[in-house]
Amino acid sequence: MLAGNGRRIPSFGPFFFGFGSFTWWVATLFMIGSFCFAIGTVIAVSTAPEASGIVYFIGSIFFTMAGYGQLLSAINGTDFERPRFWARIPGSVDWKASAIQSFGTLCFNVSTGFALAFALLDPQQANRLIWSPDVFGSIAFLWSSWLAFAAVRASWHGKPRRGATWATASLNLLGSIFFGLSAIGAFIVPDTGDFFNVAAANGGTFLGALCFFFASWLMWPEAAKLAIDEER
Repeated sequence: MLAGNGRRIPSFGPFFFGFGSFTWWVATLFMIGSFCFAIGTVIAVSTAPEASGIVYFIGSIFFTMAGYGQLLSAINGTDFERPRFWARIPGSVDWKASAIQSFGTLCFNVSTGFALAFALLDPQQANRLIWSPDVFGSIAFLWSSWLAFAAVRASWHGKPRRGATWATASLNLLGSIFFGLSAIGAFIVPDTGDFFNVAAANGGTFLGALCFFFASWLMWPEAAKLAIDEER
């Protein structure tokens, strides 16, 4: 199979190995970040939850790299011979969605970074330094995902184009909703210092991460299909 930049991707069952494909790397980075968030949640409810903060922070770094990669794709398309590392593309939904998502990933960097020092913070500081950027990041992801989802519909009143692109956009939107629920549950109650809703905080993160993982996996075969269609 072929990648979005025309390079062949060897595949084995559900696995694609497109190390020379930019599209493949973006999808893979999102998958690694999603995997870290899912595993971080499992660790958080285990007998040794302290390590979860490090896993979350690592996952947020992968999200940031993937988000910026997606922004580069929106700016440069498939032409990376002389790439532009920043540009504003007025009227481009892809650029707007990617830029908003990239901002959201930076918010998650801040949130998960300060979460490493959670034990040293009082509830007010935790809400300001951890919860607030988490909320902004979740809003950015929800906004970005909605823009992408709306873009793949034939019209507001028409039938959405059912395909891998539609499935990816739908999973990302669902994952963003779960991340939003997680942010609500992660609010630190000032009087007790506990999460507002532990189940929502952990469950929302885990389900959101799964949605983003599978949405990212769908980018592999879809990129190959698009490249084959372009050659025809």
